[in-house]
Amino acid sequence: MNQLTIIGNLGADPTFKDFGNGNSAANFNVAVSEKVKNKRGEIIKNTEWFRVVAWNQQAEFIQKHVKKGAKVFIQGKVRSRDYTDSNGNPQRVTELVSEKFEILNWANDEKLPNNREGIFPGIPKQGNGNYY
Repeated sequence: MNQLTIIGNLGADPTFKDFGNGNSAANFNVAVSEKVKNKRGEIIKNTEWFRVVAWNQQAEFIQKHVKKGAKVFIQGKVRSRDYTDSNGNPQRVTELVSEKFEILNWANDEKLPNNREGIFPGIPKQGNGNYY
């Protein structure tokens, strides 16, 4: 089963791209930290970075409401893709493709809009969180 769940903080504001064909994407990096003991018994902080992509309605919500520092829950699939960079060199990137997204802590004290139907018509709120 290809499923990854992370909780972490955005390292920078997301980037957003509208492809003009009804599809859009938000890309951002999430830092996931944990405290571990080293060989000397000292507790140190270990941080891993995950590249995340969200599509369409999730991407639009993220572009409007999510900023650097926000603590988020993301669940999705790990995907690798190949592309050619601006210098013509082949590149491979591995990213977490978001399927479930929840804001756990707003970075700038912004509150979730009360009328979810205004953001995502027909998409019911799931559970007690702010899933999209």
